[in-house]
Amino acid sequence: MVYEDLIRSMEESAAQKNRETHEAALRDAEEILRNAKAEGEEIRERYLRNRLKKAVVERNRQTYLTREEVKTAITREKERLFSEAFALAMDGLTGIRSSPGYQDIFSRLVRDAAGEIPEPDSVIHIDPRDRDVCREILETAGLNGSIAEDIETLGGARVTTRDGRITVDNTLESRLVRAKDIHALRIYHALTGE
Repeated sequence: MVYEDLIRSMEESAAQKNRETHEAALRDAEEILRNAKAEGEEIRERYLRNRLKKAVVERNRQTYLTREEVKTAITREKERLFSEAFALAMDGLTGIRSSPGYQDIFSRLVRDAAGEIPEPDSVIHIDPRDRDVCREILETAGLNGSIAEDIETLGGARVTTRDGRITVDNTLESRLVRAKDIHALRIYHALTGE
């Protein structure tokens, strides 16, 4: 019996040791699971934060690109309006010769241009359609110079020295271009309201 008691005692001790080992293994497994869950949650949160950062960066990039596209489209439209306004102004000048005040306008343009030439005897280049008006102005204003009917213009004249070294372009077209350059910002603001 002693022998049997000893075996039973050893079996019970072994069973107790197995239970304790099993319980320790369960505790270790639960600990490993908790740690894995915590680590997994941390990885998931880190991943979500990174995805959110990337989404914000992409949103900002798309917003920037859209704004730039809109700015470019607005700029193109403003430039189109600006060009259209000057094209309309140029079109408005096409019939100026038939207006009652053209002789006064032409006279002022010729006198202003001739006044810029330092030599008393200059060449006044005109459109052939302005021949009679130009002759009359030369006679009444007492200007010296010869007339060359060698340009095509909406109105006005180009005055040069005899040797051609100095040229003063005072045609309506050249004045409109100068006005466009000089007053571009003001006109641009008037057209766009900015």
